[in-house]
Amino acid sequence: MNKVTPRPEGITELLAESAPAVALKAAEVAENAAGIVNRRTGATAESYTSTPPIVTRSGVTATAYSASPIAHLVEWGTAKMPPQAPLRRGAQQAGLRTRLAAKGT
Repeated sequence: MNKVTPRPEGITELLAESAPAVALKAAEVAENAAGIVNRRTGATAESYTSTPPIVTRSGVTATAYSASPIAHLVEWGTAKMPPQAPLRRGAQQAGLRTRLAAKGT
């Protein structure tokens, strides 16, 4: 019986192959969010973007976000305005599931 010994860099190589797909999905989420958000001046819609993928041993990460100073109010709402949730809805349109995590986890 032969013993299989995995190469330590093998996992990183496999993850790196999926990095372009992860980047495309993050860009799709940002584009979807820009299409969902209400437009007054268009500044918030134009601020949605995504990061390049980062490959680590534990996975591949790319982030869709908004650089607008009011994006959190649009996403989560205020006492006088209901949440529009463009990032969460954009992720759902892209076929992703979202899961809320407690702050700091």
